[in-house]
Amino acid sequence: MRLESGALKQLSSMSTVQDLRMMSEFRAIAAGLNAIATALQQLTATLSEPRQSRTNPKATSLHPLWYLEVLEQACSQDWQLTTEEVEQLIGVKPHCHKDEMVCERGSWCFTKVGKLGGQIAWQVSKLS
Repeated sequence: MRLESGALKQLSSMSTVQDLRMMSEFRAIAAGLNAIATALQQLTATLSEPRQSRTNPKATSLHPLWYLEVLEQACSQDWQLTTEEVEQLIGVKPHCHKDEMVCERGSWCFTKVGKLGGQIAWQVSKLS
């Protein structure tokens, strides 16, 4: 009987240790998700800022190289951008030839990495 009760206590303490590890892992995941949510909010805010339109030259003008800062941030923080977001930044839709995964524009490389909703997801990197 003593062995059974000792074994139960040991199992109980093992379960508690596992629960604590799982809670710690959940907290780490939650912190990561919060960081991603914050980064996405910043990206959304940045992309929604007005910029001079090619079709409307009288529109509010920002620095002509404003988009480079956003691309740098997307590159350094491993953001995945939709085709529409990339188009808003560089002024043209990224396009690859059949069976290719990479689109180069200026000193930037846009690599197809999957889908975001109904659009292609692009990873941004800099060409050397």
